[in-house]
Formats: sequence, structure tokens, C-alpha cells
Amino acid sequence: MPTRWLRRWSLMAPSMYLLLLMGGSAIAGGPTAQIPVRVLTVTMAEQSLPGFLDHLRKFADANAFALRTAQTSPDATHVLAQLWREDIKAIGVNTSDANTVGTAYSIFLYRNCNDAVPDAAFDGVVAQLRDTFSQTEGVTSVSEK
Repeated sequence: MPTRWLRRWSLMAPSMYLLLLMGGSAIAGGPTAQIPVRVLTVTMAEQSLPGFLDHLRKFADANAFALRTAQTSPDATHVLAQLWREDIKAIGVNTSDANTVGTAYSIFLYRNCNDAVPDAAFDGVVAQLRDTFSQTEGVTSVSEK
């Protein structure tokens, strides 16, 4: 009995060690923690969401971002937006809660797998997003956290 257990362990141990070794290096070799560099929150009237998404699409086209949007629940105000290009990616989600008047939509901006993207690169993107959303009918506020 001990021989059978020892033989099985000797067959499994190298592969388990290799998995642990590779997993550790993948974590250590990746970009810094995925914490948003900037976060914009847009508050709008609920019926303004289609216009908001249309303006987001125009922003993406003008700034070389790819854009994907999808409704994430039966509630039409719950829409996930993903924007990405070589240096920056963004994720937009409905962040409304019981205290929100209208709909709150937050856009989280990240470095796209490149730690060398300076924080200043986000300044232009945020300024253009603010400008885009200020032109959207029904938007009541644009704030940054």
C-alpha cells in the first residue's frame, strides 16, 4: 500500500510543482494590479441612456477605440460598454443605487497591458469624454473619482 501511494505521488508531484512555478511567474511577470487610473461617473435621466450610448459610440470612433455594448439584464438601463485600443481600455457599467436620481453610469479607465502608459495620456481622454457627455441631452452631472 505505501509503495502504491508513493508511486502515485511521485508521478503527480512534478506536474503540480510545474503548475505552481508557472502560475507564480505569470503573476509576477504581468502588469501592475488592475486598479482604474481614472473613473468618470455620469448621472442622467433614465430615458437619456440611448443618446448617451450614441455619444459614447461617436467618441470611440473619433478616438480610435473599439467599442462593444451589451445589455446585461432584462432592465434596459443595465448596459455594459467596453472600449479598448492599444494603450487604454475602459469598462462602463450602470452604477445606480436606491439613492440615485435617474441613472448613474461609471466608466473605469485602465492601462491596456502596458505599464509605460503615462497618467497624462488619460487627461486628454477624460477631457474629451467630459466634453462628449456635456453635449448629451439629459445628462445632469459628470464627476470624477
